[in-house]
Parts: sequence; C-alpha cells; structure tokens
Amino acid sequence: MAIRLASLTGLVTLALMAALLLSAFATGGALFGISRFAIHYLFPFSLFAALALAGLVAQRVEEQRFPKRLAITSLAVALVIFFVKLASFFVVPGGSEATNLLPYARLADEPTRRGLGNVQFVTLSPRDAGNLAIYLPEARALSLSARIEPPPADPVPDRPCVLLWGGENSVPPVEPPEPKPSPAKLLKPLGVAGSAGAEEVAVDWPKPLIGAQRRSVWHLLRGDDIDTICRRVAAKGML
Repeated sequence: MAIRLASLTGLVTLALMAALLLSAFATGGALFGISRFAIHYLFPFSLFAALALAGLVAQRVEEQRFPKRLAITSLAVALVIFFVKLASFFVVPGGSEATNLLPYARLADEPTRRGLGNVQFVTLSPRDAGNLAIYLPEARALSLSARIEPPPADPVPDRPCVLLWGGENSVPPVEPPEPKPSPAKLLKPLGVAGSAGAEEVAVDWPKPLIGAQRRSVWHLLRGDDIDTICRRVAAKGML
C-alpha cells in the first residue's frame, strides 16, 4: 500500500509539474507575447520532476547495489552529454537553432570594415549586445530593457550611434525569415518612420562537418538624424 501511495504521489507531482509548465508557456504567450523560452527557464520544473522520479525509484532499489549502479549510470549519462555537446560544434541539424555557432566574430568584422568599430550600438537583443561588446572592445553595445536605473553615461559622448536588429538565419539561397522581434518594435517608439535606409549585414557561419552552412542577416540603421534619437534612447536604456 505504501509503495502504491508513493508511486501515485510521484505521478501526481509529475502531472502537476507538466501542467505548470504548459501554463507558463500559455500565460507567457498570451499576456507578454513570449514565443520562446530559454532552456534554463525550465530548470525549476526539472528539479521537482527529478525529486518525484527519485521518490519512485527509491521504492524499487536494493540499497547494497544502488550506489554502484547510480555511479555507473551517472558516469554514462555524463559521457553521453559531453559527446553530444562536443558534436554540437560540428553537426548542425536542419531544425537546430545552434546558437553556440552564431558568427559574432565575423559579424564584428563587418562594422569594422564599414568604419563602425568604435561606435555605440543600440539593440533589443542582450545576446547581440553582449557579443558585440566582446568582439568590438572599442565600441559600446547596449540592449534596451525595462531597467530601473539608466545605464552609465557613454565615456565617449560624441561617438556615432547605430541601431541594430535581426540575426535571423537560413541556408542560402533561401532568404532568412522576418526579424523577431519586428524592427517596428524598436523603431516605432523612437519615431523613426521605417527601416528603408537600413544596411544589410549578411554573415556566413563556419561550415559544419555535417549539415548545411547557414547565413545570418543583421540590419544597421545610422545617419545624422538617427544619431540624436539613438543617443537619447541609449541614455535612458529603455524605450
């Protein structure tokens, strides 16, 4: 009876975690327009699921054999994860996002080639801003967010300011999908009429061992009229 009760409790816990996860997806999409969740958002759900599974397993193991079997299983799983992660740098399946292979080093070469190696970039993407800051140390990259306090002042106040968006990828000659979020989410609150004058920056990914070579496309918008708007929003750090 006790084993059945423990099993039932574990199954109910897993079901509740699954329902909570689905609810998070539905709520995020409906209320906030969140269409994708980063994998680490799921860690709390995985923790409770692991505890529930441990409760199920604990009722069916022999104490003397369990430590050895657990060690072997853990080592095997760790090795599998290691080789899967290693393969992700060389094998790019068609449906994989493969964000670890995004060509930010090559992207940084393009602004430098256009004389933008030390400008201020303003974007909605924390990933783009962070990587540009790494590969363009003389530039400044800022991701707009719902921050409480404004960011530190630009130490080079008279440098050009450039709006950046995009980063969608495809396998040539297929055109990349429309940027998400739309450039209008960045440009419209700033009073910028549209993205007609934007420069396209197409960057090829490194060719994988297995899989098609991809190409990412970003967009830059600059100019004297953009500088003022860009610096103003950069000073606030939010739209």
